[in-house]
Amino acid sequence: DNRSRGEEAILHQQKDLIGNINPSSTGVLHLIQLDVTSEASIAEAKGTIERDFGGVLDVLVNNAGIHYDSHQTPSTADLHQYVQETLDTNLLGPWRCIQGFLPLLQKSKNPRIVNVSSGSG
Repeated sequence: DNRSRGEEAILHQQKDLIGNINPSSTGVLHLIQLDVTSEASIAEAKGTIERDFGGVLDVLVNNAGIHYDSHQTPSTADLHQYVQETLDTNLLGPWRCIQGFLPLLQKSKNPRIVNVSSGSG
């Protein structure tokens, strides 16, 4: 599942990722799964950070993305499902996350926002 793949990636890359962000850090990465299309899910994740990590967020990684390799065309794309779902996840999702987590990032000494995109983005 997605969570176990994320946890595995963190275990394998934790030292390199933390070192690239702050070479003097001895910190630990934590995976908090959320749905970028859901303000309630973002609020729940924010609450987890406030409760479990002192309300400070050092790095927000926006890495959600869907439908980047479809065979839809502008003239025939399903606007009500396909296009709306894509925009909600790929455009509005990171925007929601930035707005939702900004107060926690502002408490960090060295906050970072990392927006990951594909060649299609």
